[in-house]
Amino acid sequence: MNTNHTSKSSRIVLILAFCLFCSVLLNVIQFSAAHDQPVSAHRTVGTYCTNNMLPSGEYLVLDQESRYCRYVQLEGILDSGSYREEQQGQYALLSDTGEPFSILIVDDTAYLFSGGGLTAYSKLSDVPTYINVPE
Repeated sequence: MNTNHTSKSSRIVLILAFCLFCSVLLNVIQFSAAHDQPVSAHRTVGTYCTNNMLPSGEYLVLDQESRYCRYVQLEGILDSGSYREEQQGQYALLSDTGEPFSILIVDDTAYLFSGGGLTAYSKLSDVPTYINVPE
């Protein structure tokens, strides 16, 4: 009777060890899959602004479909177009009018280079948002 109990305990330990191994393996696979995406791919999308959301602040919106828009509340859209990543954190913007721009995103700040000038936009949200923009 003692041998039967020992055999049963050994099987339970083997089953538990196998389940633990499978669980660790699945966690490693999920972790690898989540980190295979470029960090910039999900950190880029969102709403950025100069002057901390003041109505006179200029907003930069980058969406999931690789479209961008620059606007000022109540004044309207300044520029819109498409964007693409050139290098990690560096993006080329092409206006619908054909004018090219560049942005560099460092931490939660987007730096827009245009016409020899530099404009810094702080990230407000991970969600593309339009505030008080006339249709």
